[in-house]
Amino acid sequence: MRLRYSVLSTIFTEPIQGGEVTVGGVELEVHRPQSIDANSREVAQGRYDVGEMSIATFLSAIERGAPLLALPVFTSGRRFLQCGMRVSGRVGPDDLSALKGRSVGAVRYWMSSCIWQRIVLQEMHGLAPQDLAWVTIKPEGSDAMAAPRDVDCRRDETGRPLAELVAAGEIDACLTPGAGPHAPGLDDVTVPAYRDGIAAEREFYRRCGVFPLQHVTAIQREFASDHPEAVTALLDAYGRAKRLVGAPRSGQEWPLPRSGHQSVGQLWELLGGDPWPYGISSNQATLEFFLAHAVEQGLLARQPQLSELFVADLPAEFQ
Repeated sequence: MRLRYSVLSTIFTEPIQGGEVTVGGVELEVHRPQSIDANSREVAQGRYDVGEMSIATFLSAIERGAPLLALPVFTSGRRFLQCGMRVSGRVGPDDLSALKGRSVGAVRYWMSSCIWQRIVLQEMHGLAPQDLAWVTIKPEGSDAMAAPRDVDCRRDETGRPLAELVAAGEIDACLTPGAGPHAPGLDDVTVPAYRDGIAAEREFYRRCGVFPLQHVTAIQREFASDHPEAVTALLDAYGRAKRLVGAPRSGQEWPLPRSGHQSVGQLWELLGGDPWPYGISSNQATLEFFLAHAVEQGLLARQPQLSELFVADLPAEFQ
């Protein structure tokens, strides 16, 4: 049995990708994606049997009838997003309710991180997407992924990065995934939206009870139906790989999410357990919270049941 497999390399997946943990009865054709955006499109197009996708692209594809399901393993893209929220000196940090009626820039409106940051704005500052004017700088993943009609959103097609739009006075805040290629020059023209990022993350968790989840591991529906034994073997490999890595509270080699928290121990203490659990039930609250907000933001026509999204007949530890 050959399985085309393309997921981001992390401490959880490297034992599988590198062959240290084998998948019983399955020969993996391992691909290493350059970005989650490109990989999401390729998985949706059927290039891989199993591949990592942004949760926003996955849900959009499912709603349009793509023959995909998800496996309840979450191996990257899980972090708080307050660190990627920045404001200009015209607004100032902390009181983000002052953004009402102003323009906010984002890489893409449908970017999973941006959806979570709009959730933060609504839950913590009382700002609905309709209360702001949106400016994006990159095309969406597909024509179907557009801002709702009741949202003021335009695409800036000049090629300028967000920092230049801030400097020109065209936007007053930016929502980005965090430091990196999406945020060149922002440190020169903006300040963090929160003076104390850790405190902001903790307050969000205390109020909402969720640790943002941005990626899913998708599988082609036909492959899952035709080869249930391969699905079981792959999930078993994920479980063994995670046990091989060890408990997150015990090793400083664990990768930290890009967030204000400075140690895995801080996250473990805040969340009351493993920050990266597998299984549907362990992630149900976060998944349903995100789905409800995606509907409220006008991105999905209805809220799907988790049973519609995930492979059925899962091993007990993944239910």
